[in-house]
Amino acid sequence: MSVSTGSGVVGIENWSIVAGNQLTPYQAPELQTYKIRGEVHGHPGFEDGESVTTSVICERNGRFVETANTRYHLGYPSVDYLQWCHDHGQTPWFED
Repeated sequence: MSVSTGSGVVGIENWSIVAGNQLTPYQAPELQTYKIRGEVHGHPGFEDGESVTTSVICERNGRFVETANTRYHLGYPSVDYLQWCHDHGQTPWFED
């Protein structure tokens, strides 16, 4: 299990990518925002293992994801997310 790696970084396990906003048919797909849903470890506002949905992702670098106020380290993704990626021919975020 991954835990907070120091320097204010919060670990998140059993995670998946979720839509951050609801697009209308008139909005371009590139305007879609994303959030992470998973179990946090080392977050000052939540108990370890608590399931949360982050605020909108501002930046991603490998297994690190930043929102407006928090930097997350992605641990193991959820099995459902991996299956969805496989079924839809998508590369999971931590592999690209």
